[in-house]
Amino acid sequence: MPIKARIDMLSTGIRTPIGIKVFGPDLKVIVEINNQLERTLRGLLHTRSVYAEREVGGFFLDVTPNREAIARYGLTVRQVLDVVESTIGGMDVSTTYEGRERYLINVRYPRELRDNIEAIRDVLVPIAPLSPRPLPVSPGGTPSGMSGSSPTPAAMPMGAAGGMSGGIATAGDAEMGGATMAGAGMGRSVRPNPGKGQLASFVPLGQLARVETVMGPPMIKSEMGSLTGWIYVDIDTSDVGGYVSAAKKLVAHEVKLPPGYFLKWTGQYELLERVRARMAWLLSLIHISPRVKLVRGFTMFGMSFVYVILQDGTDLYLSLIHI
Repeated sequence: MPIKARIDMLSTGIRTPIGIKVFGPDLKVIVEINNQLERTLRGLLHTRSVYAEREVGGFFLDVTPNREAIARYGLTVRQVLDVVESTIGGMDVSTTYEGRERYLINVRYPRELRDNIEAIRDVLVPIAPLSPRPLPVSPGGTPSGMSGSSPTPAAMPMGAAGGMSGGIATAGDAEMGGATMAGAGMGRSVRPNPGKGQLASFVPLGQLARVETVMGPPMIKSEMGSLTGWIYVDIDTSDVGGYVSAAKKLVAHEVKLPPGYFLKWTGQYELLERVRARMAWLLSLIHISPRVKLVRGFTMFGMSFVYVILQDGTDLYLSLIHI
């Protein structure tokens, strides 16, 4: 049986003697038609097995960037996705050579920091360093809008400056007291920046993108410009043409195809129909020709040939089809 399946796959593209291809623009509708065909053909006489490929059934992790939030922090979509690649998916940074063996060095977060949705949403994305803006100074040398007893901007905590504590962890906070600021529901952490006068800032990935798990097709097949779904049919009879004729009548009665969707019967049946059409044309030509003396058929080099001898002794070789 495995050898037969391989031969069928090489000759027809289908691993079974009969196959059905469903064409259409929507994979979800194709899946519904596949299931209907599977249920319908399972009860047909001489059907050994019917299997419809599951076009939708894979689980995927989708990270959809929020462009408005990304622009608000002065980032680009490429920068956010680079963080996703390097921390979650992994990034090849170098190659190690051990004799004739070669191994890529892949760097990413440890498993405990990326094995659930919440952990992935907490991945920190660096944003542009913030430079402290000096307050305007009055003619007397005192910053305008501040009394003499008020602390200077250099000594003022970052959380007290309006607009600077809105969900961003900075290294300036650590320099002014060594305390870690924890924003509400954000799990921020302070990381020092060695650059003098610059504040290293981070924002969680969950605020810049939508992270979720979705179901989708594990593999998408297309043919003749349309999406396709395949059904494999194995039979216990050698009458492939008779079985397909009965199956077509049953499918036409039981399965209603939406507009824009159609079926194509393939496998050994497709080869049978092709040979039948060519033989009908050839035999009709031979019967009407008074010069034909002998007709023989044979197979050689993977081709089917018809050997025709005419009355005047001329030999004709007509190729029919690749096997």
